[in-house]
Formats: sequence, structure tokens, C-alpha cells
Amino acid sequence: MHQEQINVIRKALRKLRGMRLDPTVTQHTTHLVSLEPRRTLNLLRGLMRGVWIVSYQWVLASIRAGKWINEEPYELTRFSRAIEICRTERQAFGVHYQCELFRFMEPFYVSSLCRPVQFNNMKELLLLGGATLTENRFKAKYIIGDKRRAEDDRVYLDPYWVLDSITNMQIQRFGKYLMKSAIISADGIRYEDPRDRDEDKTQRRHLHDFVDPPFVLDK
Repeated sequence: MHQEQINVIRKALRKLRGMRLDPTVTQHTTHLVSLEPRRTLNLLRGLMRGVWIVSYQWVLASIRAGKWINEEPYELTRFSRAIEICRTERQAFGVHYQCELFRFMEPFYVSSLCRPVQFNNMKELLLLGGATLTENRFKAKYIIGDKRRAEDDRVYLDPYWVLDSITNMQIQRFGKYLMKSAIISADGIRYEDPRDRDEDKTQRRHLHDFVDPPFVLDK
């Protein structure tokens, strides 16, 4: 957001009260305000935590009304229907709400080489989705973001598999997300690319922005 919009949000907080501004989504967050539905870490955190994810227009309309108004008409469901689904589940279950997207899967190991989302952030997203993590790759079934692998039955996945699964709130098929790998065996090293991607990689990088917007509202 531009400085002008930042100032408007701060004005709304001073005038309407009842909320404060935080730099990131936490367990205390109730609202995330965004100019447009870009896939950022904060948006994915907010989605899984079931917070209100609303457009900047909600802030403007609230200022005009002199109070925080109903969020539903401003909810960014055009990004993903999962925003509404997770939010209604959080409203129904309250403090007991927990996203269970990855809960029933075998353990995950996240490589320190994971990109474009760094491994600490990737681990946070998986944990928010109910995943079981391990620091021992040999105890994991799913390896995220590592191009080095042995000839074993583990599944080596591109980090975009996690991001797309969260966005759709549905476990994605592994096919196009299998990592291009350097396979290490007794016979040496060979390279393998099991993915069959139809999308243009340059376009995909353009569609995803992992720089977080700073406008997170807590009550």
C-alpha cells in the first residue's frame, strides 16, 4: 500500500477504535486488509487461521459510516472460496478452531534450501495446516523443496504444492509438483524431472508475491 492509504487506515483506527495494527498475522488477528487478493505469506496465514480477509474498501466504508461495518460484502472471496469457508469455521468453533488440511498426512521434512518461501515460513504454514513435521528427513514421507534425493519411496515436492493446496484448501495431486532431482545412488548421480508443467514459469512468478502487506488488525 502507498503511504496515503496507510495514513487512512491509521486514521480509521484512531477514529473507530477497538483494533490495533500488527505487522503479521498471529493467533490474535481478527482482520487482514489488502488492496488486492495477492498470495502473500500473511494472506495464507490469515486464510488458515480463519480471519476476516477484506479489501481496503471496507476501511473506507467504515470511516464513512462512523463504525466498523459488516465485513461480508468486502471479503476477498475472489482470491479463494476457502477464505469464506475457513472464516465461517473459525466463527463456529471459536478458540478451538484448527485448520486440518495436512493433519492426516504422514510427516513432512522441509529443506533449508526451500524457495521461494524460506524454510521457517514453510514450516509455519504446514504447522498451521495441522501437519506433522520432523527434523530428520529419513523419518519423513514428504520432502519439501529439496533437489537432492535418494532412491527411496519418499515424495519430493515443489514448495508450490503446499502453497496451492492451502490456496484451494484441498490437497493437490502430486504429479506436476514432483521436484526435479539429483538422484544419489551407488551408481552415481543422475538427474530426473518427473514434472509435466504446462504453465509458463515466468508468468507463475509474476502471479505470486511473497512480500507481506503490513496491515493486520487485531482486536
